[in-house]
Amino acid sequence: MKDSTVSVRVEADIKNEAEDILQKLGIPPSAAINCLYRQIIYQRGIPFSLTAPEEPEAIDSLSETGLDAKLSHSSAQAAAGVGRPMDEVFDDLERDLRQWGPLRSSLHPMQKPIFWKSVGAAGTQ
Repeated sequence: MKDSTVSVRVEADIKNEAEDILQKLGIPPSAAINCLYRQIIYQRGIPFSLTAPEEPEAIDSLSETGLDAKLSHSSAQAAAGVGRPMDEVFDDLERDLRQWGPLRSSLHPMQKPIFWKSVGAAGTQ
């Protein structure tokens, strides 16, 4: 019997995006939260990794060989049609920078936008 209420504050855009996905899946938010709680109990901890994302490697810190390897990898991905269109990547970056730019230095690593760890060389994932 469900007789408890969980009340939390989340950012509106995070809530809306998550609920849109849940709606497409046909899962009520309460069921998703219930599943999360059950997994926490089952796994006796958070059911996913809570690690800080790796800092991106700066181009000037790479050796010539390392830079050549990254550029070759990116070129091969582009030739194979893997990755995302450059305009889409830059649109996402601009949107995220507008949203997070002024706050970036004050954020805990777990609060930083996903794109900081998911966009690789030449905008590929």
